[in-house]
Amino acid sequence: MFRFNMHPATIGIADGIQIALDYLRASWRRWLPVVVVIAACTFLVYALIGTADASNLYYTDPNTHQTVVNQTAFNTYIGKLVPASLAVGLVGLVGGWIFTATAISGLRNRPLTSAVVVRGIVAVAASILLLLAAFPLMLVTLLAVTIIPPLLLAAIPVWIYLYIRVVFYTLAVFDGYGPIEGIRESWRLSHGAMVRMFGWGLMAILISIGLSLVALVVSVPFASARTGALGQAVSSAISTTGSCFSVFLMAVLYESQRARYDPMSYPFAAGPANPWGFPGGPYPYAPGPYPPGPYGQVGYPQGPYPYPPAPYPAAPYPAGPYPAGPTPYAPMPYPAEPAPYPAEPAPYPVAPHPAGPAWPSPTGVPPAPDTSQGAAPTPDTKPTDQTSSS
Repeated sequence: MFRFNMHPATIGIADGIQIALDYLRASWRRWLPVVVVIAACTFLVYALIGTADASNLYYTDPNTHQTVVNQTAFNTYIGKLVPASLAVGLVGLVGGWIFTATAISGLRNRPLTSAVVVRGIVAVAASILLLLAAFPLMLVTLLAVTIIPPLLLAAIPVWIYLYIRVVFYTLAVFDGYGPIEGIRESWRLSHGAMVRMFGWGLMAILISIGLSLVALVVSVPFASARTGALGQAVSSAISTTGSCFSVFLMAVLYESQRARYDPMSYPFAAGPANPWGFPGGPYPYAPGPYPPGPYGQVGYPQGPYPYPPAPYPAAPYPAGPYPAGPTPYAPMPYPAEPAPYPAEPAPYPVAPHPAGPAWPSPTGVPPAPDTSQGAAPTPDTKPTDQTSSS
């Protein structure tokens, strides 16, 4: 498990070289077998076809004293060299895919995916798309330089600019992007970083040239016909190791650019702060893929931001002002209404007294007593004056 010793956004070119070397030493079990296989294939090819012998390919004409190509020997050698070189190149291409996958998986602390060949084919598809897109510009450049040769001085910076903007597409493809998405991701990450990426790329080129010179010097003692194949194998091993280191260096730059454009993708670990304001390491990474851009250079992406789900923390809450608008309240559980009381019973009917008269009378005058049954006068009947006087 590999970890940066500083925040990726703050890595400089010297730090990047050191980190690439550290990862080269830490992951030798992954890339060294690839280097051995490529060197073995190179040895086998040159052992079968032999090394080029100038005495067989060229001779001096005794009449004109000029060097003349032995066309028969030359065609025979080229006929063997071309297919063998294609086979070695194919092995080297697959080896480069393994180097890229090793860089992405190791710096991201995730297992090496088994779909290396699938990702490599997607990277080839992205390369074809880039060639198709650049073909009209190549024709225009060639036509302009043919007509006005000084325009070559203006065309070179344009091509360097375009190359730097898409240099990350292979790493992006092995990071999980498609062919077009990988090119767009490279274009996004290289925005505003031309000087930085040019310096890193120039350093990678110088390192590759230096290792190629070392490989050439090492292969000189094996220049004889008997040991030529061994010399080519040793030279191939050194050059392939340099290619692996260059891939790791560009992968460190890729991670550094991602850290600058996607700050939320890299959690900060505890540690001393640095002059750039980032906390100290080590910094574990979360697995991708990461959300597409655009992103700000520093800080957090622009809002609006979704609110977290309830429950919310207890008070106190920060002072206002608060955003306007209706606040959605949760419905309150009100108590159920009490059951209705039973209806009052209907009043009993009141019947008139059987012995009493119907009261009041329709005329408002009390009725005469009924003497048919020998009933006594009503108590309300007053005595006459005659009775009282007697």
